[in-house]
Amino acid sequence: CPLDSTDPSFLLGTIDQPLYALAEWYIADSLLKKDHLVLQPGMRTFSYGDASRNVYPLELRLIAIRDGIFYEFRHRWEEPPGLELVMQFVSLRKVVGPYSRETFGLKLPVKEKAEVLVGIFNKSTDRFLPNSFFYQPARAPYTPIPYVRQHFMQTTTGY
Repeated sequence: CPLDSTDPSFLLGTIDQPLYALAEWYIADSLLKKDHLVLQPGMRTFSYGDASRNVYPLELRLIAIRDGIFYEFRHRWEEPPGLELVMQFVSLRKVVGPYSRETFGLKLPVKEKAEVLVGIFNKSTDRFLPNSFFYQPARAPYTPIPYVRQHFMQTTTGY
């Protein structure tokens, strides 16, 4: 199974007999690397190995034959999405006076669309209380077990 890691990798294993497999790494239908894998019973992690070359989309073709049955597995790693938003501040002053009004603008690339929340605070107030925002994510409501039991008793008996 493919692993969520920084470089393309997968987990492969066998239970009681050795497993012979072939791992082929492709990009755009061109073979980059071929590995002959011999696995003893247990699990092992395998990776593409050249993390310095970030080539995408990278495809793995894994082939194994066990008891006369042909097994093939394919997985494709796409380029991870860039999480950095290219944004520029326009006309933002570094220092403003107390109780003064400040306006500023944000510039995004033409094709980008984003909802942006900006918070500006007075850094000098950090010495009294840190300017941090407490966020508590929503949780599923807690339903105690006796309530669930009572609900099913009511629906089955009608009382």
